[in-house]
Amino acid sequence: MPFGKEHAFEKKMQVKVADQESNEKLHELCACDREIDRISSEKASASAEFNQQLKAERKRRTELLNTIETGIETRTVRVYERLNEQRQEVETVRFDDDVVLDEYTRPLSREERQLSFGDAGNAGDSEEADGEPGEADEDAPVSLAGRRNRRRAASSEEATAQ
Repeated sequence: MPFGKEHAFEKKMQVKVADQESNEKLHELCACDREIDRISSEKASASAEFNQQLKAERKRRTELLNTIETGIETRTVRVYERLNEQRQEVETVRFDDDVVLDEYTRPLSREERQLSFGDAGNAGDSEEADGEPGEADEDAPVSLAGRRNRRRAASSEEATAQ
């Protein structure tokens, strides 16, 4: 093994640090601490993002397994509501095949009942029958469209009378 300064090498050992170096190390420590905080925050954010992705994929997997197992899938279907005056219900109907979805059919609310049938007991909402053939029964509920048509006819008759 060669000896002498020309064959010098480096070795790790403990050395006394000067005051100037100590201050530099203090600034370096602060910068290092800030970097650790930044990286930790980034890791937490990335971890939360990965957890969200995993949660979404696990949910999708469960849905697919249930669909395969049961043969039934939850889908968004275009529907509309229609008034069934005879049954005093609002029916939900599939748009594509006009099938009434009984599980979504509901009774008319008080407000809907008043709008579609009016107050059957109030004389202001019903017209007196003249006894002429073809007249509607005065006690029968009147649909919202029927009430509008009657009002238009009454307005038209008033305008003609003037």
